[in-house]
Amino acid sequence: MIPIMPVPVHVENRSIGSGMKLHSIQCMRFIAATIVVIYHAYVSFVPSALTAPAVGAAYIFGFGKVGVHIFFVISGYIMYLTSFGRPGRFRTGQFFLRRVVRIYPIYWIFVALYLTTMTIIGIRPALSMTQLLGALALVPPYAPLVIGPAWTLAYEVYFYIAFGLIMVLGALRGTVVLTAVFIGSIALGVLLRPEHPLVAMATNGLLLEFCMGVWVARLTTCHTQPLGVGLLAVTGAVCLYGAGLILGYGQLPSALTWGVPSALLVAGVVILDQRGHTGVMRRFSWLGDSSYVLYLCHILLIEIVMALLRTTGLMPLLLVQMIATTIGCIVFAALFHVVIERPLTTILHRAISPRRTIAGSGKDATDHHIPCTALRRDR
Repeated sequence: MIPIMPVPVHVENRSIGSGMKLHSIQCMRFIAATIVVIYHAYVSFVPSALTAPAVGAAYIFGFGKVGVHIFFVISGYIMYLTSFGRPGRFRTGQFFLRRVVRIYPIYWIFVALYLTTMTIIGIRPALSMTQLLGALALVPPYAPLVIGPAWTLAYEVYFYIAFGLIMVLGALRGTVVLTAVFIGSIALGVLLRPEHPLVAMATNGLLLEFCMGVWVARLTTCHTQPLGVGLLAVTGAVCLYGAGLILGYGQLPSALTWGVPSALLVAGVVILDQRGHTGVMRRFSWLGDSSYVLYLCHILLIEIVMALLRTTGLMPLLLVQMIATTIGCIVFAALFHVVIERPLTTILHRAISPRRTIAGSGKDATDHHIPCTALRRDR
């Protein structure tokens, strides 16, 4: 089986703030997902490579692990924007419904695809009913038993629960309390070093990255940031990423090594986007729509490619295998998104969303965009 490392999780894209679609966030999602696919392709194909990889290649490709940190920050960012960037009171029940509809149906489809394909290939995991149900519900430690990287989705679900319960306090008060709760739980984890999977997850430093994203959203929407701040943030992110590679990214907790620069990167590109400097980001942002599918499908597709190579006896160059597989994953994810994910998600969201018509506009109130200066006040 393919060695599993943290991979990105999906965040919902919407036009936010001034009604502008943030191409920066979409582009970052695509980049983060792609570097993870490249990393997994490397660790999967390198054992059977015709020639030994260059010295240090494994360490360099290990940078792909940063994808999960970028996505955790983006998740916090998007949850704040979609919750407090529109009129109306934050409703915990509606928030939970939207999260369940967005995460689980597509995930369950891929669980079925994994189990079916793995059975055909001959490497299907033997699961008890408890393990299977736990995996379907994304409950630690069962979450990764079918789709290995799905353990990060368990973190995402935990963040949704905490966010939904705490943010009823209001935008500012909720953000402060949410951050305090996560910092407190992480401090307890350092002291107690819990072994139970649920407690270990609830005390993991990765939770701070969600909070970083929430604060990035608040600071970039409630206060106008000059272009120089965006450029400085991106430069700082690049420098910190470089420092982590040079000094050893395993020396410090990943929330510091990768989380902090990821937060700077997201903040920087958002500010650049808000200032109209979209450039290349606009051209590739549409690929970010299928990042969740790319996250779910790439391990399965890599396994299929490996099975085909074993069957046919073909052994292309390592670089050729990696590039071809990565492109194949991107194409498959984009097609699956257009044909299945987007229509299904749209239908399910319409089924659970209250449809209020804005007087005189003929538009659904849930699609009405407001400038960030009109973000509703804290309660």
